[in-house]
Amino acid sequence: MITNPFSQRAANVMAAAAPIFRFAVESPIVQKRGQPSICDFLFGDPHDMPIPAFAEALARWSVPQNKDWFAYKSNAHYLASRQPLDQHTKHTGSGMTE
Repeated sequence: MITNPFSQRAANVMAAAAPIFRFAVESPIVQKRGQPSICDFLFGDPHDMPIPAFAEALARWSVPQNKDWFAYKSNAHYLASRQPLDQHTKHTGSGMTE
């Protein structure tokens, strides 16, 4: 019988983020939102336009490049760490390994 609809990893992430979520809805400054004298920069100012490079990267990489673009990949963590390691080794000649 399943008692928890979340994986243990998801439950751990939610538990770790709980203080942030709680602060975002219960903090004293949040209670003052909407008052003319309050500038809410808690999570940035959504009225500002995004940085052009961010918008361009989002637009570029949101378009699927192949049928598996959005697929679940078991090796994604390896690939994400492999490229910076390879670049570091290439530029420094350090011969670092995983």
